[in-house]
Amino acid sequence: MSQLFFNFNSSIKYHNTMKLVFFCRLVPGYVPRVYGYNLGPNSLEINWSPIPEEDTHGVLLGYVVYFRRYGSYENFTTVKVNASTRVLRITGLMEATRYEIKVAGRTSVGEGPLRTRYVSTGW
Repeated sequence: MSQLFFNFNSSIKYHNTMKLVFFCRLVPGYVPRVYGYNLGPNSLEINWSPIPEEDTHGVLLGYVVYFRRYGSYENFTTVKVNASTRVLRITGLMEATRYEIKVAGRTSVGEGPLRTRYVSTGW
């Protein structure tokens, strides 16, 4: 049986032969920017900038977009998209209504922090 000894001088000594490998998997960091555009009385377009590679903390599987009417207690509608998608058009919305939009990256560990934007439909 191999034993690992560690002292506080940051030196590691091995008894027998053993390889020690650490993998740190985390959720991704923030989506840097989210923009929302009114496409008419019943639709919005949501764009976001990609999470920088050094902040993905693993393999970025995609993004999650949440939306609901601003100030409501409704559940969010959730849309999952792949990692190469940066634009989502949402149709069938109420006219002249403000919406709360949230976007996060996701890895196999889970979703990162949410970036929020508020956008209104037209008329």
